[in-house]
Amino acid sequence: MRPLAAALLLALTALGCATGADRIDSTTRSADVATNRPAPPNPWLAALTTPADTSGSALEIISTTPTGEVASLRESEAIAVTFSQPMIELRAVDDSLAGGPFTVEPALAGRFRWRGTETAVFEPSGRLPFATAFTVTIPAGVRSRVDPTAVVKQAVQFRFETPRPRLLASTPSNDATNIERRPTVVLRFNQPMDPQTAAVQMTANGEPVEIAKRYPTAKELGDNQYYPGYYNYEQPGAIQFDSTWALAVQPKADLPKGANVVVTLPVGLRGKEGTLGSTEAASFSFRIYQPFAWTGQNVQNPTPILFSVAHRSAAPVEFVFASPVSRQRVYRALRISPTVVL
Repeated sequence: MRPLAAALLLALTALGCATGADRIDSTTRSADVATNRPAPPNPWLAALTTPADTSGSALEIISTTPTGEVASLRESEAIAVTFSQPMIELRAVDDSLAGGPFTVEPALAGRFRWRGTETAVFEPSGRLPFATAFTVTIPAGVRSRVDPTAVVKQAVQFRFETPRPRLLASTPSNDATNIERRPTVVLRFNQPMDPQTAAVQMTANGEPVEIAKRYPTAKELGDNQYYPGYYNYEQPGAIQFDSTWALAVQPKADLPKGANVVVTLPVGLRGKEGTLGSTEAASFSFRIYQPFAWTGQNVQNPTPILFSVAHRSAAPVEFVFASPVSRQRVYRALRISPTVVL
């Protein structure tokens, strides 16, 4: 820019903002869930009588895993019960040791094995479903195969839950500004979701907003299209993209300019699997872009915007607006007298 010795006369014509995005389809995958297949028979418990025969010395339960709500499905890849004394002889397992000394409800497909002689382990043949409560029962009358006089006197139960739905991230993020009037809000979760049943709420300036819900496209997930994902049992450690782990939420009409938008996920939010809902509400907010306006200093008449300022050679002039606008549109609307090369 050449030196300016004269005052600048700026006339900014009306500017508008428009955004848009092309949509592309994405494919989804589903993991093999252990509850989708029947549980194997358990001959270990077939000999139990009703009422249970509990005569003999007490056989205690030393430890059980997992318990409570697990942080990830990997923590539920094995269900283990440890007894107070050996349950089998230290030798190769034969057919007579098929099954195991406890049951799991809901029933799971999988197999029992022994870790040493005192710990029975059940390994599901697929991943467990999310948001599901499981009850493990060691029935009264279970006996040691090493010492048949050692018996579980009273049934023992423990419970664990696979992860409930939880919001991991959102786009726009919390406190984002200058968002388009009909944004596509992408919500990323820790498990598969169902757009038809997921309870997502949106308000603008405190008023309810009617929304549409669907799965996002790979483009909408952007650089995070490989997150979230699920554990791939065919390739241990691999994370696969699955758009069902996210939701795309969009208002059905343009929101008011400058509106404060709040997205809320209430307590009890359900995922695509299981029956357990979230135990805590989650929410975040963002703001729609403001009505277009000049917010700079020394404005005498905002339409058109006219002002003059003493300007030093090579010093920049800063234009400040209430909402985003492209540099090209500013250049097209800008009038400078005398003429200056930009």
